Amino acid sequence: MKKKWLVAILALLVVLAVSYLLIRGVNWEYEAVAVVNGEPIARGEFNLLFSTHNENSKSFDVIKRIKIEQIIMKEYKLVEDISYGAFVKDFKKENLDRKEKVKKKQPIYGPQQYTEQFYYKYLHDNRVIALLEKVEDKFYADDVQIRAYYESKKDEMFKKADYIRVQMVKVAWKSKSDSDALEKNKAEAKIKEAKAAVTQGQDFAEVMSGFNVEKKPLERVFDDSTYKDDTRFEVSLYRSARGLQKGEISEIIEVNDAFVIMKCIERVENQYRSFEESKGLALKRYKEAKYEEYIVSLLEKAEFTILRRP
Repeated sequence: MKKKWLVAILALLVVLAVSYLLIRGVNWEYEAVAVVNGEPIARGEFNLLFSTHNENSKSFDVIKRIKIEQIIMKEYKLVEDISYGAFVKDFKKENLDRKEKVKKKQPIYGPQQYTEQFYYKYLHDNRVIALLEKVEDKFYADDVQIRAYYESKKDEMFKKADYIRVQMVKVAWKSKSDSDALEKNKAEAKIKEAKAAVTQGQDFAEVMSGFNVEKKPLERVFDDSTYKDDTRFEVSLYRSARGLQKGEISEIIEVNDAFVIMKCIERVENQYRSFEESKGLALKRYKEAKYEEYIVSLLEKAEFTILRRP
């Protein structure tokens, strides 16, 4: 009889142990391992954020910041549920919707499937933008404050690209034939000849007239109005021009099926956008700076507790 009872008890213990492990397996990722200002952080969320930020000493600060921002988002009713479970549900739904759209050949923006790390960051970053709009009334600024901010950040944010005017020798080659390499080699030999002539003291204007296809001077201006296109489409040309002072001549630059050498003939530096044209951007950056100060002050007062090993 005792043996039967013993076997029954052991069997019950095994069942209970297995059930516990199964339940624990289901809930493991959702178990709170830390708390920020009373708001729990689940194990899955903690490890997600910790691995995203390279497990360095600043990871805890990032985790605290994100959770504090989420708490404020909840207070401003930008999101109802900031738990990890709610995020996972939203993440799975988003990927399911994307899968269905791909299947139906409907347009989608971004990847066909999000990773958990990417979607968490994407979601949080967009909510922060919405939060900034909600809390910006906290950071009212009059013209005096905005102007003071503009002056303090003038070099960093409101400086125009230098005005640089150059003359150019440009030797192009055709790249739509089987003899591409031969054409390129001829062009390279020609630009080297032009460079040598300039180095030996020949007037740059004469070299332009002798080597440019149009047999005339070729000029180009780099300034604030061309900056976006220059840094997007002709980076190597712009970088070279930016490094030239008046009277200096560049090395040979390869750009868009052509070789180029440039001479800087005019340069104007340290120009700034006026306060009037910069006021909108200055106000925006001022409020972003004040928001950062606000979050940092909350971080300094935040209560952060590790409950158990993540």
